[in-house]
Amino acid sequence: MPAFRDEDTGQVELARFEDGRLAPMHVISGLPESWAEEHDGNGAILTVKASIIAGFCKDGRFYTRDEAISECQAKGSS
Repeated sequence: MPAFRDEDTGQVELARFEDGRLAPMHVISGLPESWAEEHDGNGAILTVKASIIAGFCKDGRFYTRDEAISECQAKGSS
């Protein structure tokens, strides 16, 4: 699942649409308000704190993009 992690706190959030539904891609509209840096005129999140990174969650573990690639490559070579 697409997810985000705050590198300052270790908090992980699955990617969600603004209405709370899980998103099949990385979208920032459903992230915690405390992670937001900038909003548009309608209140939608435009940018997040620099400590937020995109990655993926599987079986309760967060993987960075590089870790996810390495994991896939390792499984493909076995």
